[in-house]
Formats: sequence, structure tokens, C-alpha cells
Amino acid sequence: RREEMDFEVAVTGAAFGQLQIVQRHGSQGPLKAVTLIARIFARMSPEQKQALVETYGEGHGLTVGMCGDGANDCGALKAAHVGLSLSEAEASIAAPFTSSTPNIAPLVTLMREGRAALVTSISCFKFMALYSSIQFITVLRLYQVNTNMSDMQYLWIDLCLIFPLAVTMGRTHAYNKLSRYKPNGRLISFPVLSSVLGQTLIAGTFQALAAWWTFQVLHFHCDDTCPAQVVWQAEVSVSDSGSGSVWASSHELPQSLALHSPAPVAGGRLGVGGGGWMVEEWY
Repeated sequence: RREEMDFEVAVTGAAFGQLQIVQRHGSQGPLKAVTLIARIFARMSPEQKQALVETYGEGHGLTVGMCGDGANDCGALKAAHVGLSLSEAEASIAAPFTSSTPNIAPLVTLMREGRAALVTSISCFKFMALYSSIQFITVLRLYQVNTNMSDMQYLWIDLCLIFPLAVTMGRTHAYNKLSRYKPNGRLISFPVLSSVLGQTLIAGTFQALAAWWTFQVLHFHCDDTCPAQVVWQAEVSVSDSGSGSVWASSHELPQSLALHSPAPVAGGRLGVGGGGWMVEEWY
């Protein structure tokens, strides 16, 4: 085990070539064992550099980064998961990232910016998913009381709430030092989905409780935009004495009902609501 070693292993190009010969004869063990404990590889050809990167990436299943400043590093830069060219010569063509600083210090900056971009992208996805799901719950709740937000309210939410937050989230800078915490790299994963669904559940519960509390307030008055209280329609015929009969248009109602009117009227349409009888229109 490497933790128990009190020395470092360095591999030259000639030694690495011998390990490749053993590997071609069917033995993968020596090359994998040496690359697990070695930290220094020197005097290697361009093909050997590319083979070393592929060994770490495909053989060990690791994410490999490669820094190079010459044409002999192009193959390794292309084979690596992250290639950083330290010059603007031939290596910059093969590498996806280029730095004018002739040392490996920009590699730390590259890792910080890469992690920041990954976290920001996932955060923007979560924000837009939450925005859509919460607004869906809001509109669904408003439809239950036969109303909806106006166009100006939608415009206010989009321009004054959603747009500024989306822009500022995308312009978030990376942390000033590289963290030990490895961010989640999968969009469809348990932490991401549980966060979105959990926040949606919290928002939906709060809206339901707020609506319930609003209707419990004694001074709250629901105008014509609320659901109509009329359930059935009935034809009313009132005599001069102020009493008459009601013929229901629905089989749910009795065939005739007694009605007392404070004044003689000719007739009208009657609606049955939760609070009793409500006359809609007299004629």
C-alpha cells in the first residue's frame, strides 16, 4: 500500500516501455501496479505519454488531467479528460484550455472555475424547475376559486423576480480556493431531485395553508370571481299573496318547494347555494 511506503517511485521511458511489452503479452498486473504507486514519469516519448494517460483513465477509471507545452504532448492532451496547454504553440490546438503562464498554477484555477460552472449550472436548473412547479401550484390553486393572476402580475414575476435572479446566478464567481468537497456532477440524481421535490412540497403546503387561513378570516369577502354558489336552477312562480311553487330543473331537487316573498312578483330564476336560496333574476 502506498500509505505504508517511505519512498517515491520514478519511472523512465525505458522502464515504461518494458512494462508495455509485458502488457502486450497478456499481463496487465505489472503496469497497473507500478502506475498506482509511481508519481514521477520522465524521459517518455509522445506515444508513451498518451499510453500513460490512457492507463490512468481506462485502466484505473480515474479522471485524468494533462499539462503540456510542446508538440510532443498533443497526443496526451487529447487523450486526457482535461487538457491544459502552457503555450500558444502546437499544444494549444490539441488542448481545450490554454494558459500563457509557463507553470502548472493555472491548473488549480481551471479546477475551481470548472467546479463553479458545474455547481452554477445545476443550481440554475433547480431554480427554473422550482419556479415552474411553484407557479403551477399557484395557478392551480387560483383556478379552484375561478380566478387567475393578471398579465401585469405575470410580467412582474418574470421581469422583477425571476430574470434578475437567473442573471445573477449565472454570474457567480468561483470560490477563492479549491475545496475538498467534490460537487455532484449528475443532473438526474437523488440530491438534485429530492431538493427540487422537497422545496416544491414545502411551497405547495404553505400556499394551501395560506388559502385556508384566508377563508377563515371573518372580514374576508369573496366577490364574483369566487366559485358560483349556484348548484341547481329552478323556475319560480309567485302568486299575489307572496307564496308560490318552485319547479326544479334538476332531478336532485324536490318537485315543488314553498317560497315566501316579501312582495308580489311575477316570477324568476332561483339558484340553490350553500347558504340557502338565492334569487338570480326576476322577471
